[in-house]
Amino acid sequence: MVAAPALAAFCGSFCCYHHCFTTRHAAQHGSQKPFTLGKNRSSRWFQVQSGALTDGSKKRLPIGASDTALHPKRFQGVLKAKSGKFQARLKVHRQIKYLGMYLDAEEAAKAFDAGKIFLGEEPVNFDIKHFDPVEIRASASTIDEFAAGMRQQIVAAKGKRFKYVRQDCGKYRARVVIHGQGHGLGTYVDAEEAAKAVDAAMIFVGQDPPNFDLDDYNTLEIRASASTIDEYIAGLRMEHRENARGNRFWHMYKHKSGKYRAQLPIHGKPKNLGLYMTAEEAAKAVDAAKIFLGQDPVNFTVDDFDLVRIRTSASTLDEFIAGMKRPRKQRKPAGTRKQKSVGSSRAYVLLNGGQVHLGHFPDESQAARATDTAKIYLDMGRLNFPEEDYNVADIKASARTFDDLVATLRREARREARRMVSGRWQYDIQEHEGLWSACIYLSGPRQELGYYTSWSSAAATVDKAFTFLGEEPTCLPQSQYDADEVRASARNIQDFARGQRKHADRALREAGHLVPGKSKGIMAWRGKFFQAKCNYDGRYWHLGRFMDKDDAARAIDRFLIYTGRYPAHFPVDEYNVDQIRSSASTIDEFKLNSCLAAQ
Repeated sequence: MVAAPALAAFCGSFCCYHHCFTTRHAAQHGSQKPFTLGKNRSSRWFQVQSGALTDGSKKRLPIGASDTALHPKRFQGVLKAKSGKFQARLKVHRQIKYLGMYLDAEEAAKAFDAGKIFLGEEPVNFDIKHFDPVEIRASASTIDEFAAGMRQQIVAAKGKRFKYVRQDCGKYRARVVIHGQGHGLGTYVDAEEAAKAVDAAMIFVGQDPPNFDLDDYNTLEIRASASTIDEYIAGLRMEHRENARGNRFWHMYKHKSGKYRAQLPIHGKPKNLGLYMTAEEAAKAVDAAKIFLGQDPVNFTVDDFDLVRIRTSASTLDEFIAGMKRPRKQRKPAGTRKQKSVGSSRAYVLLNGGQVHLGHFPDESQAARATDTAKIYLDMGRLNFPEEDYNVADIKASARTFDDLVATLRREARREARRMVSGRWQYDIQEHEGLWSACIYLSGPRQELGYYTSWSSAAATVDKAFTFLGEEPTCLPQSQYDADEVRASARNIQDFARGQRKHADRALREAGHLVPGKSKGIMAWRGKFFQAKCNYDGRYWHLGRFMDKDDAARAIDRFLIYTGRYPAHFPVDEYNVDQIRSSASTIDEFKLNSCLAAQ
């Protein structure tokens, strides 16, 4: 009790000292803003001096800003929520009356001023000329009714002029309550679409539509589209998701494969109608399914379809959908394999865990029939063609053993190949930088036969290839060579062509010519250098690491020229061929010089 007067005297002297110090500091530094000892901006003194509080007010004003406001820096009765919106609230007899959430602080401040005017007080944020006091005071009888009316105005301003529709994040959400249970109908871009979804759900359960007239809807179609309300709402949401993707037609969407999938909601579940190349085809499939079910088309008019043919094409919906789907890719005949390298089909049959080769046939159907013949002889497996197409008795009597039947089928395959080769095998001889290239092809990959110094040499090689295939020579019938020796030189046409290319390359090198060919051999090394390497004589030769990719390419070209081949990256005219060939005595020395040049 004794220390209380002393404490009061100390506080008074400290406040006087603080006032004198701040006044002297402002006079010395020419600052209009007084100096403060602390940085506590929540202190009442700081709020009064900075304009956060009005003169004589003990309340702190919430945030906001406007040039037309009475207090430009702050708004009274406005608080910013965590959602970023502004809440207007009015304190009446120690009770908070909420006037709604607003997107703008000025709108919330005007709502607060309207509440002040309703209570008979003066507005604190804007001038009274911006309001109609008579209309405000006549809008409600109590402050609670006024606050409810202000909140209802916010809902109306959002565009909610339909029942069971509310705006959410710029879109409109439809939700109905049926038998005490809430059902979400989806989110829509347009409020009318959401209202129509609400009306359709109400019509389905036997109630009147709350937003539009009943005559605007097909009541029978809505009630027959599903058996329960859950199924109907599921189908309604699926339709909305399809249309939200920006499709021009109903019940179809673009698949990730680039095609268009058509699907129809049946009892709330999507029924797949297949994939189609265009959106119009998918839309027509949807309309056809609708017509089959006795409903009206939703994408095109009824005149675009043959109603009688659609309704009589199947007995059930599953049969109709199966006939409407695009046919799948035809499966490969059993017991056949496509040989792309020679352009033929190989026939085989599985026996005792292994494959029994039946021959190479020019056509896949011939290979399939050979496989069926072997299966009929062995009484096994499923056939590729109907059994009525074969004479079973003749097949079983055509050979004494299965090995004899296999030999017969192989001879038939060779006979068919020789018969078809003259009409399908073709040859091509072209000039390339002073040399002649020869190749043959059978409606598929080309078999390169090498490069030659004259057209006659290339033509003779083509005739040898035809002789190997069992055909008569085409280019030079008077060529002198041993046909039996040619046929015995390789097992197949690939080995024969490979041997001819090696022989032609060896002849070109002996004659001093460069061999045309391609060789890349450049790869990045540690992200800084380009490593050059080239294949020769069955091994790779490392030629060094270069900073520039073009330098690595030229190193490979020089190596190709040194080994008697054409450069692969730049024209041969850019190189001195004689100088490159005489730059080293051995290939190891040339490789060493290339690596030293790279360093």
